[in-house]
Amino acid sequence: MSSDQAIGMMDGAYFVGRKEILDWVNSTCALGLTKVEQTCTGAVACMILDSIFPGKVPMSKVDWSANKDYEYINNYKILQKVFTNLKIDRHIEVDKLIRGKYQDNLEFMQWYKRFYELNGGGTRDYDAFAQREKGKGGAAYSQKFKFTAGGAGSSASSTTSSQAAPVAKRRPAGTTRSSAKPPSAPSSIEKERAIVTKRPSDTTSNAEVEQLTKENEMLADANSTLGAQIEGLEKERDFYFGKLRDIELLLQDLEESDHNDTVKSIFNILQIMSMSPDGRKRSMSSDETTTDEDFYDAHDDERESPLGTAVVPVDLAVIPENDGSRREETMRSMTTSDGSDSRGDEESCKTDDAFVVRNKDTGEVYDIRELDAHPVDCYTIFPQNFEPPQDREDSNEQHIQGEKTKTSLKARLRLTFKKKDKTVKANDNLGVQVGASNKENREFDSLSLVQTLSKHSGTIWTMKFSHDGARLVTGGQDAILRVWKVNMTEKTTQHRPLFLEQPDQSYQGHTMPIVDVSWSRSNFILSASMDKTVRLWHISKEECLHVFQHPDSVPAVDFHPKDDRFFLSGCFDNKARIWNIPDGCVVSYVQTPVMITAATFHPSGSRVVVGLLHGQCILYQVNNHQAMNYYTQIDCRNARGATRKGRKVTGIEFTPEGKFFLVSTNDSRMRLFSVDNYSRVCKYKGLRNEYLQIKARFSQDGEHVICGSENGNVYIWNRSMAQHSTSFMSGKQDRNNSFEFFTAAEPPSGVVTVALFAPASTYALAPSGLGPDQDVHVEACTGYIVSASYDGCIKVFQRH
Repeated sequence: MSSDQAIGMMDGAYFVGRKEILDWVNSTCALGLTKVEQTCTGAVACMILDSIFPGKVPMSKVDWSANKDYEYINNYKILQKVFTNLKIDRHIEVDKLIRGKYQDNLEFMQWYKRFYELNGGGTRDYDAFAQREKGKGGAAYSQKFKFTAGGAGSSASSTTSSQAAPVAKRRPAGTTRSSAKPPSAPSSIEKERAIVTKRPSDTTSNAEVEQLTKENEMLADANSTLGAQIEGLEKERDFYFGKLRDIELLLQDLEESDHNDTVKSIFNILQIMSMSPDGRKRSMSSDETTTDEDFYDAHDDERESPLGTAVVPVDLAVIPENDGSRREETMRSMTTSDGSDSRGDEESCKTDDAFVVRNKDTGEVYDIRELDAHPVDCYTIFPQNFEPPQDREDSNEQHIQGEKTKTSLKARLRLTFKKKDKTVKANDNLGVQVGASNKENREFDSLSLVQTLSKHSGTIWTMKFSHDGARLVTGGQDAILRVWKVNMTEKTTQHRPLFLEQPDQSYQGHTMPIVDVSWSRSNFILSASMDKTVRLWHISKEECLHVFQHPDSVPAVDFHPKDDRFFLSGCFDNKARIWNIPDGCVVSYVQTPVMITAATFHPSGSRVVVGLLHGQCILYQVNNHQAMNYYTQIDCRNARGATRKGRKVTGIEFTPEGKFFLVSTNDSRMRLFSVDNYSRVCKYKGLRNEYLQIKARFSQDGEHVICGSENGNVYIWNRSMAQHSTSFMSGKQDRNNSFEFFTAAEPPSGVVTVALFAPASTYALAPSGLGPDQDVHVEACTGYIVSASYDGCIKVFQRH
């Protein structure tokens, strides 16, 4: 249907200048754009395609009012869908175009102009104003970029004069000026909608126009050359800053050695080198040398961190917390001056203000000189003032009654005829009381606590079973990765421990909290940390095998499910990367609009899902060369209420067969999406997850969902219960409010950070002592529940 095969990289289309592109766009779409970058919204591209193939583009769905890069994506989705329907073999690089960079949008429009010419563009009547007004904000867009004679850059006077003789619509090809009927006196609306062309003035010769065009092209080439030179200089700068940073870290380790004087002298040199031209201190770390596309540049002018906390001009994060002498010396050097430096009262006041820090997320204000009271190695994507709930007396009864008051008829009926919750009458002190909400047939009403492990010092943020079910890996605030081996000895007591009491391995190397882990099928382990690294381990080795350095903290990591040579990492620098482990390098990466907080592979390895800070999930297709290409985007947020703007995505989990994926967010909701059409299947409610990185998990058979909570409970849902509930009392059909819960963390650290089911292979390895009336296939996938809490305690519960 379309002709685009003749457009190669050496085609003359790619040598068309900026002015010619703008003139073509403005005349085709009746606009007054002044920059090629203004086409990055995708709306202009949709209109041009509609002018070539009338009626094929749903112009009513085009958003002309989009002003954010993630809002542009919807327009490109429409464009790519029409390309597919028309069998146009052209992949749109959405992630590049939405950034609004000149070169990317120029090349796309150069190709587009050639495609327009090959497919008979401009030979049909086309009312751009009427088509644009069908979309959202089309009329306002026409007023903002009002079309004038001569295109972009015309003055107001030329605009007025050029509207004196407009042409209502473009003449079809083949007609002559003499054959056209003389137009009647145009109205004001027809004047504005007219498509006109500007003739060169009599005083301007063709030679002068050609000369100006050549000069313009020469300047554009020179600009591109300078851009390439700047990019090379930035890479060289980053390289040497990285080396200086390595030296600084090495000197910190040698500071207490016999060469203390030499070390101090080198430290002084580094401090002088790290001063910026305006006298402010800058860090040697690589996150200070990011490009203009990175997230942190949006805060450079205000000297703020991306989390909303003002950045002070002193880098104390590199000073170990236990190094009291050096921290004290640094504080003195900041708060005092030598005798030669006399300052007035006004400057002293300004100096004191420089140490006042306000956390914009929580409103907390404190003096940075009192930093000893604030740990420097905290998990920085959490609020500084988060405190676990202290009072939870009779929490199981308060859970249901503590929800927000509902006044609907069905809510009143539920309260009137509410059945009493069943409780477990434990035979010993290890029995666990289980509550339920909107659920008649309980499945987990017989739970017992069989083991407690307390080797971690500090919060456990992540844990995961190996593929063979023989080991559990845990990591958290103490930056130590521990591997626990399943106890496979014969059962000697009624409640036999699931794990051996001592860790099988304890890996040290990270310097900040471990926040995510991943197993390969050959028992390699990847650990992601806030120290800007991902480390590779193996259960047969005691040392780290490799360190993958990142520009910023890494909240997510995942092995490729089909090929252990590759893994995915999500970084706070807004980039998701696929790494080649043997080569130790990045194979491909994609840029996201905001900070990445979760990322994972599809079980087939052909797709990647990335969760963002504001509740969006972006899906990418992965080809055989591990290159990621944008596919689609979904929003995980409520349509109304306080969280309608979207909250952080805390976890993404696929069902074992890969037909659904579950997204956990900080609005205390979990949403189940279908992989076939990316529509929402179900929403799970009941837990409390407002601040922390708490992630829901599936059982190995995919029939149950389990998640921890900030109120100290573990919650369990049936995945498909909402789909089979059709009664009057069930409420909305895509909601699942039926769950069971039990307390797994007591005050004062009453937060369950991780909860998961042990896989069937773990249940098979551990002698379970099933009764004759129990089915091993039913019990295997949910027989053991493992939870981790804010105080570093691991608990194992067994289902009877």
